[in-house]
Amino acid sequence: MAMQVNIDSALHEKIREGMPALDLEPALRAKRRLGKRLGVHGPRDPKGQLITDGLVRLADKAALEYLASRSELLEFPIAGYLDRYHRAQDHFESFVQCLHRAMNYLNRLRSLGYRTADGSPLVSRHKDLEALSPSAMKTVREFRDSLEHLDKDILGGLIDPLDDVGPKLGTHIASIGRFELCYKDAVRWCEQIHEIAARLSVVQLTVGPVPDAKTGDA
Repeated sequence: MAMQVNIDSALHEKIREGMPALDLEPALRAKRRLGKRLGVHGPRDPKGQLITDGLVRLADKAALEYLASRSELLEFPIAGYLDRYHRAQDHFESFVQCLHRAMNYLNRLRSLGYRTADGSPLVSRHKDLEALSPSAMKTVREFRDSLEHLDKDILGGLIDPLDDVGPKLGTHIASIGRFELCYKDAVRWCEQIHEIAARLSVVQLTVGPVPDAKTGDA
């Protein structure tokens, strides 16, 4: 039997305000695969292609996991079932893992030094791209590491006996042990990474006018 708690519409509104929505280009992996088949998506060398493929996959998955977590967390105070909160925890943990890996893949791609047609860097330096700043990467890495090694922290007495063995989801921040991750920060970094992944995935087709049947002219 599912455990139910009191319904709290005010909490629902606080979560909605503190945990921003994501409105991003969907299905990046499928679009990149199409672009590669059409020969319009680089990089051309195999290592660069695979790093980019990994980046696109993780950016896509991170967005989906965040949206799933937000949906479950918003439903929790309305439906009143703790299972919705637990599902939100699970999806948020997966989101953090994907975001951490996406940052690493993007950093790898930056280190390869690719440039766009106008000569500008494909991936900006970390001082121009917050998602790759030392501060952002450290915040996500520490949160992810605490999730991954929670058993060690438990045995080391670093976790309160009353805490969940998973991320604690508040209205504006998530926490695990002594580490915190602000939803708005995480969403901003996710959007920055996703924007680059989208540029490496989306296929734009230009359709001209139908030629005249008699003359062959448009």
